[in-house]
Amino acid sequence: MGPLALQRMRLAGMAALFALMLGLVGETIWTNWGIARTESGNAKALKFGYINPQGELVIPAKFDVAFDFSEGLAPVHDAFRVGYIDTQGAFAISPFFESAGTFSEGLAPVQIDGKVGYVDQDGALVIEARFFPAGPFSQGLAPAAIDGVFGYIGHDGEYIIQPAFSSALPFTEDLAAVEIDERIGYVDTRGTFVIPPRFEAAGPFANGRAPILLDGSWRFIDREGTFTGTQAYEEVGALSEGLYAFQKDGLWGYADETGAAVISPRYEDARPFAEGLAPVQVNGLFGYIDRTGSMVIPPAYQKAYSFRDGLARVRVAAGKARSASADGADED
Repeated sequence: MGPLALQRMRLAGMAALFALMLGLVGETIWTNWGIARTESGNAKALKFGYINPQGELVIPAKFDVAFDFSEGLAPVHDAFRVGYIDTQGAFAISPFFESAGTFSEGLAPVQIDGKVGYVDQDGALVIEARFFPAGPFSQGLAPAAIDGVFGYIGHDGEYIIQPAFSSALPFTEDLAAVEIDERIGYVDTRGTFVIPPRFEAAGPFANGRAPILLDGSWRFIDREGTFTGTQAYEEVGALSEGLYAFQKDGLWGYADETGAAVISPRYEDARPFAEGLAPVQVNGLFGYIDRTGSMVIPPAYQKAYSFRDGLARVRVAAGKARSASADGADED
C-alpha cells in the first residue's frame, strides 16, 4: 500500500483503534501527520538504523522502531519508550514518551498517559497533553482531536479552527484535507470549505495539485477542485520534487506533474523522492534510485524510507549493514 491509502485517511480519526494498536509489538507505521500506529510483526531480529546517501549505515541498526529526521532530531523507541536522537545517534531528548511525532515549527507531538501534547527541542512540554490523536504543525496550525473530533490548534494549544471533522491532515499551500460525513474536502486556514467534501480519500497539496480518490481511482485536482489530466491510477503517492509514484497493473513507477511517466512501472513498491533519491522495492528488498531510474544504492533493506536531513531510516538484520562497496550484500 502506498502513503495515501484510503484506510490511512479513515483510520486517522479513530482514536479507539489507535489506542488498541499502540499496544501491539512490532514495527510502527506512521500516518501522514505523525502519531504512531502499530502493526504486529514477527521479524524481531530486524532493527532500524540510518544510512547516508552512499548507502553506509552511519547510525547502527539497533532500534525496534525509528522515524524520519526533522529539524535535526528523530524519534526512536528505546525500552518501550520514545525519545529523540540527533544526527550522530545520541539521545538529545531521553526516552520518556509513549509515542511521538517528528518536529515541525520547533514543536513535536508526543503521547503521555494516553493523550497528546507538544514538546520543544529541549524536551519541555509546552502544550498540555490533552488531545488524541494530534499531528504536526504546519503554517502555524496543527490538527488535534478531543473526543475523536478534529480541529486545528495554534502554538498556544488553543483551537483556532474549532473541532468539526472526523479526521484531518496538516495544511499545505493554505489548504488541508478534512473528513466530514465520511467524505473528504479541503478547508482554508479559517476552516471554510473551498473544495467541498466529495472524495473517498485525499492527500496534501504540492505545487498546486493534490491526489484524491474518487469512485475507486486516484487522480489529481487543482486548487479549485478541478481534475488535472486524464490519468487515473490504482494508487498514487504525494508529489515531491516534481515527481509522484503511481501504481499501474500492480507495479510502481514515477510520473511528472503533467502525468507523463518518466520512470516506467517496474517496482513492487515506491516511496517519494527526497534529496534526489527515492526508495523502491525489487525482489522483496529496498534500494534507492535517482531521478533517471538508476539504482544508486542497491536493494539490501527490508524497509526503507525517504531521506531527511541527509539521512534515511532503513530496516535490516540487527548488527548488519551494507558496506560502501558491498554491491547490495549484507555483511557483519
